Amino acid sequence: NMQHFGRLYGAEKGALRDRIPDLLRLVELYDAKDTLAGSISGGMKRRLGIAIAMLHDPQLLIFDEPTAGLDPILRKKMWRLVQKINKKGKTILISSHALSEIEHLCTRIGIIKGGTILTVNTPGKLRDLYSKNEEIHLESFPGRYDIIKRDLIAAKLPISYMNNVEHKLIIYTAKAETVVHNLMHILEKNNETLLSIDVNKPTLDEVFEALTKQPLPVGEKMKQCMDYVESARRQGISVREIKKALARQGWPKNIIKELTG
Repeated sequence: NMQHFGRLYGAEKGALRDRIPDLLRLVELYDAKDTLAGSISGGMKRRLGIAIAMLHDPQLLIFDEPTAGLDPILRKKMWRLVQKINKKGKTILISSHALSEIEHLCTRIGIIKGGTILTVNTPGKLRDLYSKNEEIHLESFPGRYDIIKRDLIAAKLPISYMNNVEHKLIIYTAKAETVVHNLMHILEKNNETLLSIDVNKPTLDEVFEALTKQPLPVGEKMKQCMDYVESARRQGISVREIKKALARQGWPKNIIKELTG
């Protein structure tokens, strides 16, 4: 298998004879070097795929859900392999929903929604960005949350964003005590009966869910749009293509013109 793919990459036979054993040792498959690929386990096939991808000595490796379907022991083994490859000076781009795993592995994390990069930052800074906020879960009866949100906005409270999720109102704020105090008055004014209220810090998984599934405030949406335009320009994407992408996202023509010049 490795000889075949190596030749497809254009590698010389002599170079492959030296490189293949080194790669098999790296992915811990050297003892199975004479085994047919079709007869090895799923985890071994995953590691064989990585070895094949490294045959032509690329500087960038892209892994799509590398631990999907693996048991906890094999997942740890896969992540150790990724770290070993990274220490050899290779850049690794990982697509994964397992934030609890990649936050301890990756130096930078990007969050994508609808094909657009919402944010890219180090795990620590990404968490710090939202750790300033506390998450308020409010449940009331009859649960007219649109009215409650309207009154919270009118009170000009320091709220990052809020939305209805599973019969509750979720609020992110840096001033939870102030918001809760105002909520009590708003509930009383609107004849809402308080059923439950909880205040807690969001996890990185919850931050991901909030950014990708919940509507962002207009100001934040504009910031993310500006970040996208800047990133696209750095990548050499034409203004025409940037305009098309913004139009597909529903941005008005005047905003597109302002952002793209």
